[in-house]
Amino acid sequence: MTISYSRWPDDLAARYREKGYWLDLPMTDILERHRDSESVAVIDGERQFTYRQLAALSDNLAAALQRRGLKSGDTALGAAWQRGGILPDAVCPVQNRRCPG
Repeated sequence: MTISYSRWPDDLAARYREKGYWLDLPMTDILERHRDSESVAVIDGERQFTYRQLAALSDNLAAALQRRGLKSGDTALGAAWQRGGILPDAVCPVQNRRCPG
Protein backbone atom coordinates (compact mmCIF):
# COMPACT_ATOMS: atom_id res chain seq x y z
CA MET A 1 0.00 0.00 0.00
CA THR A 2 1.39 3.40 -0.96
CA ILE A 3 0.49 6.43 1.11
CA SER A 4 0.43 9.70 -0.80
CA TYR A 5 2.15 12.78 0.54
CA SER A 6 2.97 16.30 -0.58
CA ARG A 7 6.58 16.88 -1.60
CA TRP A 8 8.39 20.02 -0.52
CA PRO A 9 8.93 22.45 -3.42
CA ASP A 10 12.31 21.77 -5.03
CA ASP A 11 13.62 25.31 -4.46
CA LEU A 12 12.74 25.21 -0.76
CA ALA A 13 14.25 21.74 -0.35
CA ALA A 14 17.48 22.92 -2.03
CA ARG A 15 17.67 25.94 0.27
CA TYR A 16 17.18 23.75 3.37
CA ARG A 17 19.96 21.43 2.20
CA GLU A 18 22.30 24.36 1.51
CA LYS A 19 21.72 25.73 5.02
CA GLY A 20 22.30 22.33 6.57
CA TYR A 21 18.73 21.98 7.88
CA TRP A 22 18.23 18.79 5.89
CA LEU A 23 20.85 16.07 6.05
CA ASP A 24 19.18 13.66 3.60
CA LEU A 25 19.10 11.04 6.33
CA PRO A 26 16.07 9.32 7.79
CA MET A 27 15.02 10.84 11.10
CA THR A 28 15.63 7.45 12.67
CA ASP A 29 19.33 7.46 11.69
CA ILE A 30 19.79 10.76 13.49
CA LEU A 31 17.85 9.56 16.54
CA GLU A 32 19.79 6.30 16.80
CA ARG A 33 23.13 8.04 16.49
CA HIS A 34 22.28 10.44 19.33
CA ARG A 35 19.82 8.38 21.40
CA ASP A 36 21.89 8.72 24.60
CA SER A 37 22.45 12.45 24.21
CA GLU A 38 20.97 15.07 26.51
CA SER A 39 21.12 17.63 23.68
CA VAL A 40 17.80 19.12 22.62
CA ALA A 41 16.41 17.27 19.61
CA VAL A 42 12.95 18.85 19.23
CA ILE A 43 11.46 22.15 20.31
CA ASP A 44 7.67 22.32 20.08
CA GLY A 45 6.44 25.60 21.48
CA GLU A 46 7.03 25.39 25.21
CA ARG A 47 8.02 21.71 25.11
CA GLN A 48 11.55 20.48 24.50
CA PHE A 49 12.75 16.91 24.09
CA THR A 50 16.31 15.66 24.31
CA TYR A 51 17.42 12.86 22.01
CA ARG A 52 17.33 10.53 25.04
CA GLN A 53 13.73 11.53 25.85
CA LEU A 54 12.67 11.19 22.22
CA ALA A 55 14.24 7.72 22.03
CA ALA A 56 12.38 6.70 25.21
CA LEU A 57 9.07 8.02 23.84
CA SER A 58 9.72 6.18 20.60
CA ASP A 59 10.56 2.92 22.36
CA ASN A 60 7.48 3.19 24.61
CA LEU A 61 5.13 3.80 21.70
CA ALA A 62 6.70 0.98 19.70
CA ALA A 63 6.15 -1.37 22.66
CA ALA A 64 2.52 -0.24 22.95
CA LEU A 65 1.95 -0.87 19.24
CA GLN A 66 3.53 -4.30 19.57
CA ARG A 67 1.26 -5.15 22.54
CA ARG A 68 -1.71 -4.27 20.34
CA GLY A 69 -0.56 -6.70 17.69
CA LEU A 70 1.33 -4.50 15.23
CA LYS A 71 4.03 -6.48 13.45
CA SER A 72 6.87 -5.56 11.14
CA GLY A 73 5.47 -4.70 7.72
CA ASP A 74 2.04 -3.65 9.04
CA THR A 75 0.78 -0.22 8.07
CA ALA A 76 0.43 2.20 10.96
CA LEU A 77 -1.67 5.30 10.43
CA GLY A 78 -0.29 8.53 11.81
CA ALA A 79 -1.59 12.06 11.89
CA ALA A 80 0.21 15.35 12.32
CA TRP A 81 -1.52 18.56 13.21
CA GLN A 82 0.32 21.44 11.57
CA ARG A 83 3.72 20.10 12.60
CA GLY A 84 2.59 19.59 16.18
CA GLY A 85 4.54 17.58 18.73
CA ILE A 86 2.66 14.40 17.95
CA LEU A 87 4.75 13.91 14.82
CA PRO A 88 8.18 13.18 16.34
CA ASP A 89 6.54 11.16 19.12
CA ALA A 90 4.79 8.91 16.63
CA VAL A 91 7.00 8.75 13.55
CA CYS A 92 10.17 7.48 15.18
CA PRO A 93 8.87 4.10 16.41
CA VAL A 94 7.10 3.45 13.12
CA GLN A 95 10.16 4.34 11.04
CA ASN A 96 12.45 2.47 13.42
CA ARG A 97 10.42 -0.67 12.72
CA ARG A 98 10.90 -1.65 16.35
CA CYS A 99 7.91 -3.95 16.23
CA PRO A 100 9.33 -7.43 15.69
CA GLY A 101 8.22 -9.56 12.76
